[in-house]
Amino acid sequence: MARSTLRIGIVGRWGAACGISLHVELLTQALRSMGHEVTVYAPTLETAGRDWHHVVLEGDPGFVRRVYGEVDELEYPDGGFFKDDTLAENDVVIVEGYHRLPWLRLREHLEEARRAGARVGLVVHFMFPREVEPLLDYPWDAILVFDERYVGMIREAGEPPVDPTVVPYPHMTLEVEGADRPGYAAGKHLLFSFGRQPAREYIDYLLAAKRLSESGWRLVYRIVRSLDDLRVEAPWVVVEEARPSHEEVYRMLRGADVHLLPKWDHPGVVVSSTLAQVMYAGTATVVPDTRYFETIPDYREGGPLAKYRLGNVRMLAELLEELLGNESLRRELGERARRYAWERRAEVVAAAILKALTG
Repeated sequence: MARSTLRIGIVGRWGAACGISLHVELLTQALRSMGHEVTVYAPTLETAGRDWHHVVLEGDPGFVRRVYGEVDELEYPDGGFFKDDTLAENDVVIVEGYHRLPWLRLREHLEEARRAGARVGLVVHFMFPREVEPLLDYPWDAILVFDERYVGMIREAGEPPVDPTVVPYPHMTLEVEGADRPGYAAGKHLLFSFGRQPAREYIDYLLAAKRLSESGWRLVYRIVRSLDDLRVEAPWVVVEEARPSHEEVYRMLRGADVHLLPKWDHPGVVVSSTLAQVMYAGTATVVPDTRYFETIPDYREGGPLAKYRLGNVRMLAELLEELLGNESLRRELGERARRYAWERRAEVVAAAILKALTG
């Protein structure tokens, strides 16, 4: 495999509001910028739409093929389908492993690709040992994980065919001009959240903002959601129903004083793709101290995030008072976040994945 330009197939989601899709999109963009030919093998919209996390954001470019059927968690690893005969035409195949992948159907096509000389790698999005266990008897050329927690999770499931390689989740690094700071925030501190997390995950932030407002802080909490199920009647909160582009989100973040990221805890091994999407915007970010962020240091330890204990509104309110009252601290957190994201930008991650697969 001495070719400078590779034909690379990526099996995974595309154009959706989820971490698997963002990983594929950032990786694809980076590989194409390197001059490689990339084909994305994505799920049909009919089957993918059964998952709450899979919300289509935009149409497909020409290199995306909708060829497989996602499965229910109770069917996995059986069920579904994979209908495409071109996988074996690739020099490298990257499988984004997650709990709705029709693994047994896909495996048949991977065998053909391996016989044709393709190098085959697995990116582990699995959260539990039971999910990764069915894939451990396959002769992967590389198993790629986001951090050491995934290595431990895999070894709980069994002995992998190769030692996992740690390659961080890629971070988006958009360069945008300008900032979106609404007129209603004039003369006030602006808190900001976006996304489509369940409404209950905003409780801590809403209560803390209310507490600060009632204690005399001039602030407004701007919440931009693609769902209309969050209804709060208060002079210090504005809820907007919208589905902003990545560039628009960056401008909204650049116009805010503090970014509040709603993400409750999870029992499995997880990372936050939302954080990877926005850290490079350079806005001080507050997160609950949950599994999504446990590998990223708190600002008191020199890290880029400000963490509080989930459900502890008093602690959160005190943290917000500290951030809102200290512009230099907010600026420092933003600079740390940009450095953190830049070191994990998609081009660096893509090069590391190719090195693990092709040497």
